[in-house]
Amino acid sequence: MAGEIRRLGVSYFVQTPDPRFFVEPHLLTPFIHYLPRTARRQLLRHATLWGWLTRPSPAERDAFMAEVRLVKKSELKSLFPDGSIHVERWLGMPKSLIAMRGLRKQMRANFVTGSNRIEVG
Repeated sequence: MAGEIRRLGVSYFVQTPDPRFFVEPHLLTPFIHYLPRTARRQLLRHATLWGWLTRPSPAERDAFMAEVRLVKKSELKSLFPDGSIHVERWLGMPKSLIAMRGLRKQMRANFVTGSNRIEVG
């Protein structure tokens, strides 16, 4: 998908959760994404909001784990080598990663100086 975004978009803004943030955003559960895969699979059903609400079967848990993966900053840079990578922070912690290219100078300045602290680079 990153290749298509780069190919079709004159400019782009792609945001993804940062794996260094303590809450796993798809499950709304703290620290679970730091655990080994086998422990995560066991906890998905009974220790996450998603598990409580949907009561997933073992097959659904496996499908979720195969589909959802948090992307590291180095991976995002390799997916978008022609863009700049920014780190959005919340209370000093890295919350999300942003790849952007071709945004107008004023729009980029407004984004970088917004209410959230953004590291450029």
